[in-house]
Amino acid sequence: MGKETRRKLLTVDAEDAVPELSVVAGTAVAKPAGREWLANASGRTKEPHAPVKDLQNLASRFGQTMRGETVVEIDTDLIDPSFISDRLEITTAEIAELADMIREKGQMVPILVRTNPKDEARYQIAFGHRRWRAAKLLGIKVKAVVRELTDIDLVVAQGQENNARSDLSFIEKARFATKLEDSGFSRKIIGAAVGVHDTDLSTMIGTYRKLPEQIVDAIGKAPNVGRPRWTKLQQAFADPAIIERVYALAGTPEFQQLQSEARFSAAFAEATKRNSREAKSAEDWLDPIGRKLIVIDRREKKSSVHFDTSVDAGFADYVVSKLNDLYRSYATEK
Repeated sequence: MGKETRRKLLTVDAEDAVPELSVVAGTAVAKPAGREWLANASGRTKEPHAPVKDLQNLASRFGQTMRGETVVEIDTDLIDPSFISDRLEITTAEIAELADMIREKGQMVPILVRTNPKDEARYQIAFGHRRWRAAKLLGIKVKAVVRELTDIDLVVAQGQENNARSDLSFIEKARFATKLEDSGFSRKIIGAAVGVHDTDLSTMIGTYRKLPEQIVDAIGKAPNVGRPRWTKLQQAFADPAIIERVYALAGTPEFQQLQSEARFSAAFAEATKRNSREAKSAEDWLDPIGRKLIVIDRREKKSSVHFDTSVDAGFADYVVSKLNDLYRSYATEK
């Protein structure tokens, strides 16, 4: 395993090293006792959530270390994923590799969870979905920090953790931002979560909304494909016939066996190629002495005739002057 792969698997963000953690062994305390434990575990009184006045401060709050916070071990079956997915795919191989690392070295970084607002006996992840799944695969409890988080807190924490690690692709960020907007979050909140300015956010969401979601899901995260190529693909989908062609391609076993970036390349090539019925080659017309005076470009719905005036400047004018006669002759023979 390379150093870069090891870094991505084991780190949360640049600050999230957590070298000093106390662990409360066993399954987390059931509610409502869990809330009482939560208020006192870090040695301070829990404060009610204040209205969000400064999103920048809110965002930075979740980029700070979790040093000194109490870490509990929670049964993975008591944990639910975030209500907003930020990833297009987490592969089985990726989870298996992370599980091997945890088996060898232990879980070095806790996940962040809150009490599930729909079920106080359960928890909901803010970040750490891969570590949770790896622990689940190993059949062990997962180390977690439990915080009181509003929905806004959770999505900002989730987004900021991904921004710090810089491993979400453009399309995953665009999808995350769009899902947040569909869930009723304001652009200001979304910008804080995704870490982009208003103009870039508008472009990001606008691009995603014009892409067929099933095709995006079929392609996957395409980690090294940026906004320009996704925008070109989105523009090609203005033609419904192209969408149908790419749908058909995405349904083939050959396409599905490709890696994500290769799937994007295949879809992009299919979407941007000329229709085979239109892509007929041009032909040259030569005069009796072999000079190329005309290039004829034939297509299904439109053909073009291009005169080379550098060879004979007057021939184009002569042909234009004879168009009426030519058409009458054509109509008579037809």
